[in-house]
Amino acid sequence: MKKKLIHCVLFIFVIVMGTGILLKNKLSWAVQNLASESGMLKNPSLAFNRYILGRLSKQWSHGPQPTKQENETFKKYLGYNPDVQYILDNNTHDTINQHRPTLFLHGFGDMKNSAKLFKEFYDTLPGNIITFQFPDWGPGIPWIRKSSLGQFPDVATALLVLKWAKNKLGLSGVDLYGYSRGGATALNMIYVLSSDEYNDKLHTLGIDPQEKKELLSLIKNGSIVLDAPLRNLNESLSTNIVRRFANKILPYVSQYDPQGMQGLSSAQALRNLKFNILFHFQHNDNILTNKSETKLYNVFHQLSPSTTYLTLGDEGGHIHTRKSLANAIHTFRKQYNGSYDPDYVKQYENQQPSNDISGRLLQPSQIASKAVIKDYYKSRARHPKKKSIAESGN
Repeated sequence: MKKKLIHCVLFIFVIVMGTGILLKNKLSWAVQNLASESGMLKNPSLAFNRYILGRLSKQWSHGPQPTKQENETFKKYLGYNPDVQYILDNNTHDTINQHRPTLFLHGFGDMKNSAKLFKEFYDTLPGNIITFQFPDWGPGIPWIRKSSLGQFPDVATALLVLKWAKNKLGLSGVDLYGYSRGGATALNMIYVLSSDEYNDKLHTLGIDPQEKKELLSLIKNGSIVLDAPLRNLNESLSTNIVRRFANKILPYVSQYDPQGMQGLSSAQALRNLKFNILFHFQHNDNILTNKSETKLYNVFHQLSPSTTYLTLGDEGGHIHTRKSLANAIHTFRKQYNGSYDPDYVKQYENQQPSNDISGRLLQPSQIASKAVIKDYYKSRARHPKKKSIAESGN
């Protein structure tokens, strides 16, 4: 027990020292930028009510929730209660697809209530939402011993929540929104549902081959938004000696397997599938790095070139305000019959031509995608304070 505690403390220290953004100047800039630009700084009590207390907006209400028996079923298969919450959006101004909620997959060191911040302050979750806790949930400092960082334990939770929603809510489809670790979970979910490799594990979760097809169909009938998704943790932890050391410690203090599934490799194994998908990448992602973004985009562009989109932004790196994403996501959702705010769609359609592609829905070819992303990051490095189109709107 003492050895595990030492490993855990050492791991936390290494991660904190190794991320790069936790250097004083970068941390203060990132937090100030996020709080002020998103509106949380102007209304901290509202942010506290949404995130810490979990209270709903007056325009939201509780939809059907898991029963006591259903929560017991979650505990039976997962060993814990993911505390699923279904939230209805009663905003009459927005166009809402009542039969296609968004399944929100939160990041590492976060919890389900971040969905309420994304909805209230970032405008990236229009319509009804389903949110839940991953096993390692916790604001700031996660329960590291329970962390798998998007690998099968996280996938199992997400799939059982999706199964609950399918059986309880009568869905026609589901929209996935995965941020960071949640993005890796989404990619791994799709692979698990589309291959036979994990059939035995799915069987232990009460998911048979027929239900696999039904869950995959729900995702195919909806849309996917991957916001700064984790692509390969081994790659992200290879950038300096401190991070490499952290990667060696990680398997001893968590459930993460360095040889296990990674979001990018899961995507590369997909065949003959078509998804409506939007990738959002941020300039200067100092946590995950910007490596392999082009590879991930190209995988899906090859699978479904007409329904794969890319949007780029420069609003803080990995911890960002999502202004560019908000500028594009509503138009993307409208194209595929999802929920959206018509004001954002109108704003997007009325944008004047510009060399700045921040917040644009892009569909570069596989050949051009690397240059598009690289040139955008170069332009933002040369003009770090340049105001993008996305920052001039709503």
